[in-house]
Amino acid sequence: MAEAQRLLTQAEIDDALARLGVWRGLLGIAAAAGDLEPFIAEAGK
Repeated sequence: MAEAQRLLTQAEIDDALARLGVWRGLLGIAAAAGDLEPFIAEAGK
């Protein structure tokens, strides 16, 4: 049971890090385009 819990926790961490990476990528694209409004609008949803 402890191993299953550890695997679940690791999967949740990996998911959160992947989502963070997507947001960082979107921010980078918006910053490169010089317009943060689309990023801010999406983040506000």
